[in-house]
Amino acid sequence: MCKMPEDTEPSVVVSQPFEEAKIVDWPTKITVSADELAKRSRPIRLFNNPSWLKAIGNDQPKSEVFTNSMVTEWLPYLSNLVEKEVLKVNREGADIFMTQHGLYMVSPGLFDKFGDEIASKLEQVLASNSFTLARSPDTPYTQMIDTSSGEVLEGILLAVRMYINEEAIPNYPTLKLT
Repeated sequence: MCKMPEDTEPSVVVSQPFEEAKIVDWPTKITVSADELAKRSRPIRLFNNPSWLKAIGNDQPKSEVFTNSMVTEWLPYLSNLVEKEVLKVNREGADIFMTQHGLYMVSPGLFDKFGDEIASKLEQVLASNSFTLARSPDTPYTQMIDTSSGEVLEGILLAVRMYINEEAIPNYPTLKLT
């Protein structure tokens, strides 16, 4: 697992007394072994994806994948926040789910957890990333339904696996594409 330095805890700021706290620390570029980076940066390619689900970002040459900020900064950053239980994953009320199609981040739920600058930068990275899957290149958002509750969610789907403590997060079984 790519871990952030141990001495950095997620920072939160509350600007109004009754406003929810926001995460304000920026992701740090993390260096990992070439093997680990190759494992994490390999997009998921599943045979059961519907034909309309396509990568929306510019296809990058393989050498550029290893410098992709999604792989070297944002995924380790989100993994670290999940590890520290700042963000929930794969449970009721979570904003991050591992699905059979990849990592699903609920919007605006996940982005509301961050300060405006970080949320804006993360959305920019996701909207132009070759790991982002969507119905149309015009929008990075995809809808999924929780078949156990009938709730329809909107979010961003990445063709990647998230790892916590060097273990791949298992798929959330009831979240399906609409």
